[in-house]
Amino acid sequence: MTTPYNSLDCLKYLAKRTNGTVGWVADSASCALADHPHPTVSIEPELDALSEFIDEMHSLLGPIVLDWDNYSDGRPVSTRVDIEQGYTFEHVWHPDPAKNTAGVVTGRRLADPGEDNGSWEVHILPPSTVQVVLLPPKPALRSVPAE
Repeated sequence: MTTPYNSLDCLKYLAKRTNGTVGWVADSASCALADHPHPTVSIEPELDALSEFIDEMHSLLGPIVLDWDNYSDGRPVSTRVDIEQGYTFEHVWHPDPAKNTAGVVTGRRLADPGEDNGSWEVHILPPSTVQVVLLPPKPALRSVPAE
């Protein structure tokens, strides 16, 4: 039985996931330490090691992969969409088209503390579409005195 994807598709998928996951972990760790500094905790060597790993991965794999953006069947490896200025959502598609399922990811729109700018939904529609829906803030509940 043949698969609808090949080993190079798997490599593209894993490289994209590795790059995104390492970036997310590094950003999260940096923010956590910035919010809760500790005089004896430093993760700079670990963050530098992750950065060097990603650089080496790109250096080694770059020359052997001519098209990092598309799978062998033409589908994109990932789809990016701007939710609002300064905030982008990226969905990485699985190389096996049968494993990509529709779904919705939600979040709050960027706002200053105490403000509500509403929320967003990203609709994931295989094989390669993501759509953003911006929702307004919910109206504040007003209490009405009982008669």
